[in-house]
Amino acid sequence: MSSKCVFQMGLCLLILASLVSLALAQWASVESMGQPRYGVMAVAAQGKVYAFGGAWRSWEGPYYEWPLTYSEVYDPTENAWTTIRELPVPLSQGDPVYLNDRIYIPGGFTGSGGGDGLATMPNIFYRIDQNNYDIHTSTDASYAYQAVALDGYLYKIGGIDLESGAVLDSLRRFDPSRSTWSDLAPMNEPRASFGAGALAGKIYVVGGVQSPNTAEVYDPERDEWAYIAEPPGGFVYGAAAACSGLLVISHGDSPQDTAWGYDPEKDEWIELPKWITGQRR
Repeated sequence: MSSKCVFQMGLCLLILASLVSLALAQWASVESMGQPRYGVMAVAAQGKVYAFGGAWRSWEGPYYEWPLTYSEVYDPTENAWTTIRELPVPLSQGDPVYLNDRIYIPGGFTGSGGGDGLATMPNIFYRIDQNNYDIHTSTDASYAYQAVALDGYLYKIGGIDLESGAVLDSLRRFDPSRSTWSDLAPMNEPRASFGAGALAGKIYVVGGVQSPNTAEVYDPERDEWAYIAEPPGGFVYGAAAACSGLLVISHGDSPQDTAWGYDPEKDEWIELPKWITGQRR
């Protein structure tokens, strides 16, 4: 990895969200992470970008993936990364959520090849002000899911079951005030390695393994899912976030340099400024 990189996931979307008009947005190169890794778990919080864990991965020959504990934070005002306390367990392919001054990581991938998957999944809560973690054990062992915060709750969506390998259609809600989970209406289709975001009181999901060419919206008041406009060119292994009233996605599993924004009012996708180079998440 070069000393500079086209930063993806949380930071690019954070930069876009700070602009008045996405139509005028431009992508920019910034300082690369302190350690290259696959499946890094990134989230924007308090004006910075936090990157937790990730994995070393063998791209040739037998497939192996070794999750890491390495974690760091990016400060856009300094264009610099700083290491933070390492994760209490190696983890990758999770989706952190910023809620109530904490960062929640409701599970992830715990190992393959040189490591073993866990029967129970650690739910990790990072306290930003203390640079420390709390751990709670959950029997919901999955990875490659998506998680969003909405109206004080954390929603965990889809993913891959760590034990069976099945792609999930599940939707679960975590109430941080009670530390309890509840099951809600499942998606119309199972999804993993997809995109999601919360807009105007609803949750939007797009693409993913097994369902790359479809997208859906969830209404919490009705506890119902409905299909929306299909994503252009399909979508899997990319980055997604809610920005300026749009669900912004960037392709990750191909050398495409395109980014798109879904407009929920018009139920249509809008092409956004291109990446500097094609990216893979």
